[in-house]
Amino acid sequence: MNDALPTDILNFFAKYKESFNQLDGVAVASLYRVPSVIVDDASYTIWDTHEKIENNMMALCEIYKQHKFQQTDFQINQFILQNENFAVVDMRWTISHTDSSPPNVFNTTYNIQKIDGEWKVNLVTAYSEKRLKKIDSVQR
Repeated sequence: MNDALPTDILNFFAKYKESFNQLDGVAVASLYRVPSVIVDDASYTIWDTHEKIENNMMALCEIYKQHKFQQTDFQINQFILQNENFAVVDMRWTISHTDSSPPNVFNTTYNIQKIDGEWKVNLVTAYSEKRLKKIDSVQR
């Protein structure tokens, strides 16, 4: 289904993936708008400052590092271009590890918006990700 995805959106998610592959929480956070929201089965969190987004993404990268993160990759499940400035993308993520742990595989939906010519994440729905052991600095 990647063929149906406009190049600029595919490039946005390639940058998102690469930022995680470098465990660069600051770079990941730069792809989110303020405010933005993350929803999962346990919580609904509004990040109303860039600092909160950055702190969360840095902490998430630290969790991945502690769990022997090697790399991540994605596959597009569904894509809806709502207009030239809004889209919804549902994807399957696979996180592999440097040890013999099985990969983490989960699905996430992103509501993205083009702001000043750049795509940004408005809303994340983490509907199938199993929680990794959290560290104290994760701020949701």
